[in-house]
Amino acid sequence: MRHSEARFRSMANATPAMIWTADPGGRITFHNRRWLEYTGLSAEENVVDWPRVLHPDDVERCTRAWAHALEHGTEYEVEVRNRSRHGDYRWFLTRATPVRDAQGRIVEWYGSTTEIHDRKQAEEALRASELRFRSIFETAAVSIWEEDFSGVHAAIHELRAQGVTDFRRYFTAHPESVERMMALVRVLDVNDATVKMFQATDRYELVGPLPRVFGAESVHVFVDELTAIAEGRGYFEGEAPLTTLRGNRIQVYFSVVFSDATHRALVSVFDITIASVWRKSC
Repeated sequence: MRHSEARFRSMANATPAMIWTADPGGRITFHNRRWLEYTGLSAEENVVDWPRVLHPDDVERCTRAWAHALEHGTEYEVEVRNRSRHGDYRWFLTRATPVRDAQGRIVEWYGSTTEIHDRKQAEEALRASELRFRSIFETAAVSIWEEDFSGVHAAIHELRAQGVTDFRRYFTAHPESVERMMALVRVLDVNDATVKMFQATDRYELVGPLPRVFGAESVHVFVDELTAIAEGRGYFEGEAPLTTLRGNRIQVYFSVVFSDATHRALVSVFDITIASVWRKSC
């Protein structure tokens, strides 16, 4: 047993990961050299005083999760900030697994602590970016639509597999295919400016299958849009007559930015009805 223990400690100290063990009651019995080097704690200090390296805001959450694992004998997993010997905090993922004897009693806990600071910073940056986008989306005076074109991409892929290469010609010759693809577009979200422009009661009248705001006069614009998608273009713009949900005709100019990664699109719509009337009168 002494030889086995010595081998375990040698292997644990040689690994770049942070390894630790605890007795059945949760008392820390070992932390490897990597942890001690990071925290600056001695082996003796670490046994009784390791919680002092936790960020104050994480102590309660960490303690509660550890107590739950000890009480129920379940896996332990928590993300916390640990203070380095230099005083800065970095994010870590700590996990522990109970080791049981032949009778099913917990005899020890084996744990690991892995640094995830870069991942957490990337997640925070993404959340901040999403919040900024949401703020712009909600407050913009311009009508903005978020749409899902994954069904359209799948249908185009199927046509390509069947040998279609000239998509504009195909869509022009097969209006039923255009209608089918229009039905595949899903509106994921719209902003308040869109609700007002299309005279909807709320955004839920516009979310879901593409609302019937397109008339026969505007189908050719959707043909152009489908062609742009089939040709792999990331941007499309056009002008079309549309009908609001209350039956009023408006002339709009719109731009579409496609995402290859998600097959989603962000559509900006501008009401140019007055400008269009003035242009025709001239």
